[in-house]
Amino acid sequence: MDILKISDELKKEALEILSNQELWAPFLSRGKIHLTGSTFLDVLVYPDLDLYFEANDPKEVLPALAEAAHLHIQIEAVRTVEIEKDLHLRYPTMPLGTCYQLRFDNGKQLWKIDLWVLQNASDLKKNLETSSHFKKLITPEKREIILRVKHRLAAPFGRTPVGSSYLVYVAILEKGLNTVDGIIDYIRSQGGNVDKLK
Repeated sequence: MDILKISDELKKEALEILSNQELWAPFLSRGKIHLTGSTFLDVLVYPDLDLYFEANDPKEVLPALAEAAHLHIQIEAVRTVEIEKDLHLRYPTMPLGTCYQLRFDNGKQLWKIDLWVLQNASDLKKNLETSSHFKKLITPEKREIILRVKHRLAAPFGRTPVGSSYLVYVAILEKGLNTVDGIIDYIRSQGGNVDKLK
């Protein structure tokens, strides 16, 4: 398995989806979309696109979500539309906010797209800064280790368990760990999820 080639192909597909103006018009007319997660860091292992929506005016968030849902449900390639307002109750490490999720068939595979609307501007700022911090620390060698670990974690489930990727980045980029088993042990030691999908 060529993990670098898989990641490069997924990144190309992700950017094509992101450039689809029809999908994002309700949000772009009211604010900005920030790329984050595995696509931003260039360490994709499965078709998953994570975004943040930053509204120009907080009062525009609900109209943007409503318009997007109305639009997306009419697009044939959009398979599902879900809005969840209290993920932080299931996953306490997640900030307050709303997750707008699409399952989108790009003609090659089904993509999971999560667009997050965070309740507090400080949480958005912090998360974007953390992403930028990680990105600066990634080298080609560390990218390959990240991909190897994420593929190991994803193997039983088809995707990485919820919340595990962040600890992968910390282990490799901040703690200097460089073996797959050692990194997985670190994730477990931090209470991270490696043995079940959710």
